[in-house]
Amino acid sequence: MPYPVLQLAQNQHPGLACFPGIADNPDMTLSIKQSKNLLSFDQFSFDPETLELFKQHQRIALAPKPAQLLHALIKTAPGVVSRANAQTLLWPNSAFIEIEQGLNACVRQLRTALGDNANSPSYIETLPKRGYRLIVPVRVATEPTANARYWPTSMVAGLILFIIAIVVLLNWNNNKVDQDLATQNTKSLEYLTRAQALRDRNQNEDMENALALYEALSLELPRSAAALAGKAFTLSQLAVRNWSSAQQNYNLALEFARAADTIQPLPDAAAAQGFAQLNGALNPELALAHFQAALKLDNNHIDAYLGMAAALSALGQHSQAIDAATTAARLSPRSYSARSDRCWYMLFDDRYAEALDACSWATEIDGNHSFSYLGVALAAENDPQRAEQALQNYLLHSQVQFKSGDIQNGGISCNPAARMVEHAETGKTSSYETAALYALCGQLEQTRFWLMQATQEQYPAIMYYPADPRFDSLRSQLPSLKTLLPTSPFD
Repeated sequence: MPYPVLQLAQNQHPGLACFPGIADNPDMTLSIKQSKNLLSFDQFSFDPETLELFKQHQRIALAPKPAQLLHALIKTAPGVVSRANAQTLLWPNSAFIEIEQGLNACVRQLRTALGDNANSPSYIETLPKRGYRLIVPVRVATEPTANARYWPTSMVAGLILFIIAIVVLLNWNNNKVDQDLATQNTKSLEYLTRAQALRDRNQNEDMENALALYEALSLELPRSAAALAGKAFTLSQLAVRNWSSAQQNYNLALEFARAADTIQPLPDAAAAQGFAQLNGALNPELALAHFQAALKLDNNHIDAYLGMAAALSALGQHSQAIDAATTAARLSPRSYSARSDRCWYMLFDDRYAEALDACSWATEIDGNHSFSYLGVALAAENDPQRAEQALQNYLLHSQVQFKSGDIQNGGISCNPAARMVEHAETGKTSSYETAALYALCGQLEQTRFWLMQATQEQYPAIMYYPADPRFDSLRSQLPSLKTLLPTSPFD
């Protein structure tokens, strides 16, 4: 199923200004969850829930790991956060060989955000061979409000025109020189190569380590489009993997991608914007345009093909989605996501015989993912024994696991759905998957309830609901997607 690229945070977070001079773009409106209290020191306030930093009610650019470090310093103040504890916090159980440099980069970036000086610190003191501590008092403050300050429209317009004029003058002669800085420096090129290798491993910890390399490179070369685009793309992939901070990471990805675009258009930046628009804003049309832009820049960008396939399927163009996923599978024959997504697009397109082969192939590539087994179970409509075995494998590899009584009369009972509720209520899994399990066992009212929950969460998989075969037996009694999302672009 196309869910490996379609995870979304249940808690929405505000956009973060993560690149100096790049303002929030109004074309992506996201709901905001504010904490009741902020932790304040000197002129700064810090939101411990969203990990946002403010200075006099204005957001300050701060990437995720420096924000985590600041949170630790605030909680520990006036005590010391040791380097060992900081490394464990930021890179738990990591064998990342650049972890020392990564921590140094985090501290530098945090000091830059605070306007601090390591030689004469006002906020963060370094204790040689020990660690770091916050040297200003911390107090509880009220949260900033949306109307904290007003600027006259004429002043804003004049300021924008002035900034544009300055930027044009400064970049007229040197933009082409700056755009490839990272690839012209041997050490920087090595960082980019290693970050790409970490990304290719496609594991959470490797993605975090790749992000640390990109952040370190951005500190050395702030105008490196490659570093900014790499950060944007990596954040978009971390958003897929971490439900609790997905929206924050999508917003960060948009900021860095747009910053990269001002220097040089790169495929990673375009793909990052595609995933943010698809999964963060549920806007497959705009996402599709970004993925197509990425492929114009690099027609071998596997993730852009995967994203384009997901966007096409969300728009009901399942045949074209299959073609895009097939291209991704051809470019990366061992890609589980390409194989699994392709099998589900075939199910969406009612191509069950082909889906059975595709889903079976995906289970051979990686036998630990539950959705491919579920795809086999749905596609094997003419082979009850095979379908029952696939259902059992699906439950064995899912969060709810397999228990006696889960399979009854060749189909799935409502017992797994009841166990899934516990995970959904604690945010460990999605309401949409809970609804789908109840649909499989024929529980209409529970299916309706959890579908409405998924709609309120704006969970991305809801885009595929009209074609999801798990709901077919109850389809005539369930609301349409247009009813669930009346303001959506879906029919």
